[in-house]
This record gives sequence, C-alpha cells and structure tokens, in this order.
Amino acid sequence: MLFKFSFKLSLEIVAISFMVGVWSAAIYPPALLWLSGLSLLTGLFLRNKTTLLYSLLIVVFLLVGQWRYQAYWPAVNTGNISFYASDFSDRAATATVFQGTIVRLSSHYDHRKLVISTDGVQSAEDWRAASGRVLVKTYLYPLYIVGQKLEISCPLIKPGKIEDFAYDLYLAKDRIFTTCYRPQIILRGESVSVASQMAGLADKMESMINLHLHEPAASLVNAMLLGRRQLLPDDVRHDF
Repeated sequence: MLFKFSFKLSLEIVAISFMVGVWSAAIYPPALLWLSGLSLLTGLFLRNKTTLLYSLLIVVFLLVGQWRYQAYWPAVNTGNISFYASDFSDRAATATVFQGTIVRLSSHYDHRKLVISTDGVQSAEDWRAASGRVLVKTYLYPLYIVGQKLEISCPLIKPGKIEDFAYDLYLAKDRIFTTCYRPQIILRGESVSVASQMAGLADKMESMINLHLHEPAASLVNAMLLGRRQLLPDDVRHDF
C-alpha cells in the first residue's frame, strides 16, 4: 500500500508519537523499543519513501517524548533537596533541617500547605546548598505569608501512590518531588514584596473572620471573599 505525503498527517504523527513517548517513559519504558522497532520494520517492509519517512518521524518523536519526560525530573544529587528524602514506604525516616522561602501556600479547614523553594540543608555541623521544592503540611497557626524565609525540621519523604492515585505524578506537575509532614518551623526572615504583603493582608482578613464568626459561616465567608474554598469542610462544600 502506497501513501502520499501529507503535512497534516505528519503533524498528527509527530503529536501522537511525542505523547506516546512520554507515556512509555512514565509507565512502561520497554514499550518504546518495541514501538520504534515495529515502526522501522514497517517502513522497510513496505519499501515506500513516504512510509519510511513517517516511520522515521515516529521513531524520532518517540525518543523526543522520552527525553522530555526524563529531562523534567531533577538530577538526584547532594545539590537537590530530594536527595535527602526517604522512600514513601519508609516509616522510620529521621528529621532533616533545611531552609527555604515560601513561594506558594494554600489553606484548608484543618491545615495549611506551604510550597518551599529550598536553598540549603544542614549536613553535620554546616549548611550545604540544596535546591528544589518541598510541600510542607503544617498547622493552621501560626500564619505564614509568601516570601517568608523559614528553617524547617521534619522527615523528608518522596511522594508515592495513594491507593490508585499517582500522588507523585500529581505533585511533579508543579516540580515538587519531596514532601514534609509534622514540621518544626522557625521564621528566619520577612519579605517586603508586594505579593507577600497582599498575601499577608488576606491572612489577616481570614483571622478576623475566624475570630468573629462561627463555623461553618466563617469558612463560607472566607471562600466567598478570599477565594479560599479549601477552608470549607467537605459537607459544606458538597451542599454548595
């Protein structure tokens, strides 16, 4: 069977091959070799220049998709905070002390989550440079704002699957490869940026609302005025 060259078909092949390359790298790497070999054999067997060109496009963009997936994940060495993290199944992980800056936070009805951009980790008696992002789950109080520099002590854990939910891949989309629970936090510096001041103002408004209103009214007002829908208890969120 002979194929005529089509630019539209070529774009579709490129897009599909790239996505399949990413999928195979993430889910089942051996599939990449099988698909590449099958594609080349098909092109050679049919002995048609257009078919062979399509086959080469498939192979090239399968490899590009795999490379893109692998390049997204950080190199795990002493310069990356994930190097110091224990496996998800390790229940005996010891605490690690690190420093970093809050780049994002979210409030929930019973806890807060801080995304920390790290710049150092304590090793023996000195500090060592270590970059990366850590998702820190902490208590509702004290309040923190974006831009604050913190020193945190907690076991660092690599995220894993929770039942059928790929929590590690969910966090990876935000380039978060390390988590931290039950932290001990020391404030090491304040930020004066506009974004951090706005975040601080929103936190103060939330505190005032919580002080003067009872639940679930407080959570409902916070969600309506500040957009903090995560503060709503599950039963209230389902009602609305």
